[in-house]
Amino acid sequence: MGNASRASSSSGTAELAVERRGTTLEVVVRGDLRSQSVADFEHTVAWALDDCDERVVLDLHDLAFVDAAGIRALLDARSHASARRRDVVLVDVKDEVRDALTDADSR
Repeated sequence: MGNASRASSSSGTAELAVERRGTTLEVVVRGDLRSQSVADFEHTVAWALDDCDERVVLDLHDLAFVDAAGIRALLDARSHASARRRDVVLVDVKDEVRDALTDADSR
């Protein structure tokens, strides 16, 4: 898959980079996904879902910390994707983030 476009933004404690790979948009999240950076994350994911043809990949390899607002934003991404008939795929999720997502999703 080739790189057709790239954009990035930094807000609060998270840096977001978006890269197109064919029909997929990849959003790389670096740093901390906290309440201070959730609005930019949600905006970026909404834009990516509207702009992609199939799916949005959220690469969490460089996600250092996520608070409750960040967990909620990650879970909400799935709902927003479903409403747009798109897929959201989380990759390189650290165990503690995966556990927090599982716990929050089961409530």
